[in-house]
Amino acid sequence: MRWRPLLGVCARRRRRWISSEAAQFLRRCRQAQSAVAPIVGPDDGSAEPNVKEVFVNNDTGLTYINVYGFDYDYTLANYNSNLESHIYSLAAESLVDKMGYPPALKSNKFDPDFVIKGLHFDRTTGYLIKLDQFGEFQKDTIMLGREPVPTEIVAKVYEGRRMPRDYESNRLKLLSDIFSLPEACLLADVVQHFRNMNAEFHPLYIYQDVRQVLERLHANGAIHSMIMGQPSTYLSPSTATKKYLQTLRAAGKKTFLLSNSPFPFIDAGMRFIYSDDWRSLFDVIIVSAGKPAWFHRDSRFRRVEASGKQSLSRVDRLVPNEIYTQGSLTEFTRLTGWPGDSVLYFGDQIYSDLVEPQRLGAWKTAAVIKELEKEIKITHGHEYRRNLHRLLYLENLIADGQTYGGDEIKAAVAKLKQERDATRKLLKLCINKHFGSTFRTYNSQTRFFYNIARYADIYTSRVSNLMSYPLDATFYSRRSFLPHERPAYLAQRES
Repeated sequence: MRWRPLLGVCARRRRRWISSEAAQFLRRCRQAQSAVAPIVGPDDGSAEPNVKEVFVNNDTGLTYINVYGFDYDYTLANYNSNLESHIYSLAAESLVDKMGYPPALKSNKFDPDFVIKGLHFDRTTGYLIKLDQFGEFQKDTIMLGREPVPTEIVAKVYEGRRMPRDYESNRLKLLSDIFSLPEACLLADVVQHFRNMNAEFHPLYIYQDVRQVLERLHANGAIHSMIMGQPSTYLSPSTATKKYLQTLRAAGKKTFLLSNSPFPFIDAGMRFIYSDDWRSLFDVIIVSAGKPAWFHRDSRFRRVEASGKQSLSRVDRLVPNEIYTQGSLTEFTRLTGWPGDSVLYFGDQIYSDLVEPQRLGAWKTAAVIKELEKEIKITHGHEYRRNLHRLLYLENLIADGQTYGGDEIKAAVAKLKQERDATRKLLKLCINKHFGSTFRTYNSQTRFFYNIARYADIYTSRVSNLMSYPLDATFYSRRSFLPHERPAYLAQRES
């Protein structure tokens, strides 16, 4: 009995302490809504964004790299939006002329501001979807044709916000290859056209037809002929990349080109970009390689003669200034004698260039992602950073508010969540009004960037960006705290 009064006093003190903390929380909520809220990001005087930076997923020491390999398309050859626009037009024309689609589709134009790289197309529903690394879709980033689909409808279709793995594997297609942007835009426009006409259609058939015409344009050489005929329309000379290759050669590094594209196409592009003596930039040149199968198959190299025919002579060594085709990673290593851990390979395609070297533990890999430049500039801008700082402040308040009870607290948290959603939308609109960032959803990586982080040791927007670093530099991944390490991390910062 003696302890009851004491316990009562402790309980009353604890209730007073909680009430005080709750009152302070409510004051912070009101402050967040006021004009003097301390949540504005750094001023315009902060450092300029470095769009030439090399970013690191896994520590990479160039001291140990003696061999540098390069893909061609979107790696050594940088295409502009004219190519995507023309691919879109050629594909739309093929749908009409070859597949019997409505002639009105020919009047549509590629919209570079509509789609982003790394979207998924649902071949059952026709949705264009942006997924995060866990398979969850981001609100307000699901489109049916050109129309957004309400989140509650999408959640009902997929029975939640996380995409079932079996469903994703069997019915969704990731759009991340060289056709991804015109393909995603054309899929959406075809779906929208049939919806406008109230015509019956199945998204699977539309996907199959669009994919078929794109692959046919690639296989029959229509796209290659278009670029070869007007290289200045689609390509830009790159003196910086040529200088980088020359620097590697002067330092005694070995270089090679490994591409799936045919030699006449590569030769025309390289002559325009790097001049007629471009072959002197490489120790080995391999064309029509057939990646990703090239990395794990058993196949011999064949030499390509000046006539374009493949020689019948046995290839016992890989000679500079000669052109080779077919082959394999095993044969490449045997003939060159270059150890796999001394090779750094640059490419832009996740599944053609990056996955197999990493899966086999064969080479270090570097992803070339041109979309980085635009996003870096935007995310370092004052408007984006101001909204980001506000979002972080609101998210901290929401997390803190969950520890208190009472109707007033719940109402305040509900209002904070509304403001958080509005601020998230502002961040999305800064980059792309339909899908937001190519690299992140809210607080997670997109599925596209998750694969980049998994399969690329380093990544950057252009090969020439490495000119800013010495040849013996080490790219260190930055230490970030894990969720369960946060208290220790903050304590270290405050000490």
